Amino acid sequence: GLRDAARFFWQTMTRHRTFCFGGNSVREHLHPRDDFTSALQSPEGPETCNTYNMLKLSRALFLQEPDAEVLDHYERATVNHILSSLHPKGGLVYFTPVRPGHYRVVSTPHNCFWCCVGTGLENHAKYGELVYTTEGGEVFVNLFIASRLSLPEQHLVLEQ
Repeated sequence: GLRDAARFFWQTMTRHRTFCFGGNSVREHLHPRDDFTSALQSPEGPETCNTYNMLKLSRALFLQEPDAEVLDHYERATVNHILSSLHPKGGLVYFTPVRPGHYRVVSTPHNCFWCCVGTGLENHAKYGELVYTTEGGEVFVNLFIASRLSLPEQHLVLEQ
């Protein structure tokens, strides 16, 4: 059904079209399976919008059926692509080129606004998602991110 199709798509993307940092597109398109040549030549590498969508799919798949491979991708993409798209002095990155010696373009508050700025605003509010999940009386630590979980009804405070 649809869940199997979503899982197949996720596996195809993460195993054959995704860079080690979690990005997966070139000039807003998917590159051929297992062929990263176009990305090495293009100034427009993986866009954060694609990673945003893969994170949403990863979260949905994980919540249906817990899977370490899904969480590994989720953590890599969040920390290495999404977190790195936020410039310390403000602005967000659209493309993350993998072209050797290239640079990233950062948006400005008033003159640059592209789709990845829109999803980028949401991206950085989601760092707490999936760090912990609970099922019955059990608590699962899914991501190793500095955080604090407080469950007063269980008299539990968990900090990492």
